[in-house]
Amino acid sequence: MTYIPPPAHPPPRPRQPPGRPKGSRNKRTLLVEQLLEGEIEGMAAVLVKLARSGDVRAIVEILNRVAPPRRGAPITIAGFPRIESVSDVPNAMAKLAESVAAGEVSPDEAASVASVLREYVASVETVTLAERVSNLENRYAETD
Repeated sequence: MTYIPPPAHPPPRPRQPPGRPKGSRNKRTLLVEQLLEGEIEGMAAVLVKLARSGDVRAIVEILNRVAPPRRGAPITIAGFPRIESVSDVPNAMAKLAESVAAGEVSPDEAASVASVLREYVASVETVTLAERVSNLENRYAETD
């Protein structure tokens, strides 16, 4: 009888189903919508009436629906250099790092700004590369 060693790695597990199909709705949400059907206008009118009478919670609720809190509030970085070309980006990144080190900007805010700077560099590089390819194509088309 020959010895057969176990496999080095376990066999791959079957893939899990992808989950809920796109566009499907939660049963609870559908039930709530059915219960509130035709009632929303009346409830909104009551909410507005409460807000007009000074109910602070009603005012907050209306404002949250009409003008929700803004995500990602704008930040100001003192002395941040103007970006006119890709060569300005390293100075901007250095200023960004200084601002984080000084506690003027949070690391999350700095990461968002750095991401914008990276996207700027990538877009300029893409345009530059496209122009160079086009120039080369034109040059070789003229020689044919």
